[in-house]
Amino acid sequence: GVLYLTHGLKRFKALRRLTLDLPSGITDRGLFYLAKGLPNLNSLQKIYFRFCYCAQFTDAGLVPLSQALKKLILVKRIQLQFLHLDQAVAAEKGVKKLNGSFNRLSRLESITLPESFNMSDQSLSRMNFKRLASLEKVYFVFSKSPKLTDIGICFLAKALNRLPNLQRITLKFWECPEIGDLGLHYIWKMMKGLTGLQKISLQFSHCLKIT
Repeated sequence: GVLYLTHGLKRFKALRRLTLDLPSGITDRGLFYLAKGLPNLNSLQKIYFRFCYCAQFTDAGLVPLSQALKKLILVKRIQLQFLHLDQAVAAEKGVKKLNGSFNRLSRLESITLPESFNMSDQSLSRMNFKRLASLEKVYFVFSKSPKLTDIGICFLAKALNRLPNLQRITLKFWECPEIGDLGLHYIWKMMKGLTGLQKISLQFSHCLKIT
């Protein structure tokens, strides 16, 4: 099914915005075909992908998708939602590749990850935004991630601290029991260096190590 979609999208060379709420039955093969067609849409400026209850694909399916995304150099806004993807997000190689791909999108103004389950320290270790001088907004939600610790928060904070034009930041952590006071210290240290911030929203729900 995704193969037909990919062939159809190739015709729209002037497409500026792409929104896909992907079916729950999509597999690694489907993601491969989707990734194969994306670089043809070289006018894209806004991407919104939603993976909800997609239990049929694994972490490996995210690797070709990340390779395709970093070729879309005109993209200004990207939103990727991963909801209830135990197989896809629990493993780390694909997520690391996906996070690493953002740094290639030098015109990016906004990154939104509205729901990311089962993240770990290694998942965030490849976050790198040093080329994203235009980035103004980040909105990240990490949920039910027992392997995400203060070390992962350190990786995230270092990546965000390299954004001189960041204006709005939202970080929400729900049921991340290994995040503690040291993680808060890293976030505070990061925010002190971002003097252009206009809006800050932080939430730590059921992060029981925070005193």
